[in-house]
Amino acid sequence: MAMALFSYNFGWGNRETIMLLWMVTLILPCTAAAGPSAMFVFGDSYSDTGNVEEAFPFRSLSEKLPFGSTYFGAPAARFSDGRLIVDFLAFALGLPFIDPYFKNIEAQYGHGVNFAVTGATACDIYDGDTCNITGVVPFPLRFQTDQFKKFKLNVNATTGRRASGCLDLKLPSADAFGRGLYFIFIGVNDMISGFVQLSAPMDSVKREILRAISKAIKELYAEEAREFVVLNIPPAGCFPELLNLTGSSIRKDSSNCLITHNQVIREYNAQLHKSLQYLQKHLRGATIRIVDIYQFTIDAITHPEDYGFDKTRTLSACFDKSTEKACSRPDKYISWDGLHFTDAFCNHLVKQMLFYNKYVLPPFNLTGDSVGKIE
Repeated sequence: MAMALFSYNFGWGNRETIMLLWMVTLILPCTAAAGPSAMFVFGDSYSDTGNVEEAFPFRSLSEKLPFGSTYFGAPAARFSDGRLIVDFLAFALGLPFIDPYFKNIEAQYGHGVNFAVTGATACDIYDGDTCNITGVVPFPLRFQTDQFKKFKLNVNATTGRRASGCLDLKLPSADAFGRGLYFIFIGVNDMISGFVQLSAPMDSVKREILRAISKAIKELYAEEAREFVVLNIPPAGCFPELLNLTGSSIRKDSSNCLITHNQVIREYNAQLHKSLQYLQKHLRGATIRIVDIYQFTIDAITHPEDYGFDKTRTLSACFDKSTEKACSRPDKYISWDGLHFTDAFCNHLVKQMLFYNKYVLPPFNLTGDSVGKIE
C-alpha cells in the first residue's frame, strides 16, 4: 500500500524517481537523512488526518464523499477535497503521510505522529483560560502536547525490548524526537469563536493563543524538539462561511473581505512573530520557522491567476454544505467548504515556502537531493 500511495505524480518530480526513493526508504529505514526523520503535528481540522473520526465516529462530513475525492478518490479523514498542508510538507521532506495518534489499526508511527484534532483550540478551557469558548472538542493544544509526552515515554520504554530498532517501522527511532520536525497550526477556532460567539474580548483571545503556543514550544523543547514550523492565522475575514454569517452593513475591503476581522488577525500575527522571535533567541539550538499563511491567502485572493484559481470564485466555496455537493473543479477554488482549503491551495503554499523560500522565515533551503523537488 505504501508504494502504491507514493507512485502518484504530485506534479513535483519524476514519477519513477519518487517510487524508487520511497522503495529505498522502505528497504533501508535506518539510513541517515539530511532532513527531519519524523514529523509531529499539533493543531485542528487544518491538520487533522483522522483523529476526530476515531474519537467521534460517524459524526463528521469528512467521512463522506466528496471529501477526499480529488486525490484519494474516497473520504480520507481530511477536511479537504484532497491533501492538507502537512501532507505536502511531509512528502516534500521525504516522509510518508503522518498517521493520526488515535488510529487503532495498522498505525505506522516510524515517521512521526499527528496529534491534531478537528475543533481543537489553543485556549485551554480546562485550565482557567479566559477565552470562554463553548462547543469545542476536549483536545486543546495542551492535551495534544501531553499526549506527545506520553507517546514518547511509551516509545522509550519499548526501546530495550525491540528485537531490532532499525527494522521497526511502527515506532520512531531513538533519535527521531531530537531530529523531528514539530508542526503547529492552531488558533483559527479560537478566533472564529471569539468573532461569532463574542465569548471574550478579542485581546483576551489573542493573549491566550499566544500563551498556549509559547508554552507548547517550551515543553516540546524540553522533550528534545529543536526544529519547529508554526503557521500564523489565515484571514478568516475572507472565509466564505464567515462572509455568509455577516450582514451587508459590515465594513469590507476592496477584496470584499471583512476589515475588522482581518485587522484583529493581523494584530495577532504580528504578536505571534515577536513571540517566536523571543523564543528563538532563548531556546538554544532551536530553529523556529513561521509560515505566513495569512499573506499567501491574501495574495492568492488578489492574484488568483498566478495559481490557476478562478478570479470569480476567490471568496466562494467549492463544497456546498446545504446540498453536500461539490463543484466540478476544486483546483480553481481557494476554499473547499467555506472554512478549509482545497488540495490545490495547500499544494501551492508548500511549493512557495519550500522551493521559492517565500512566506516562511527562516527559509528551509532545501538541496537538490530533496525527495519532493519541484520540476
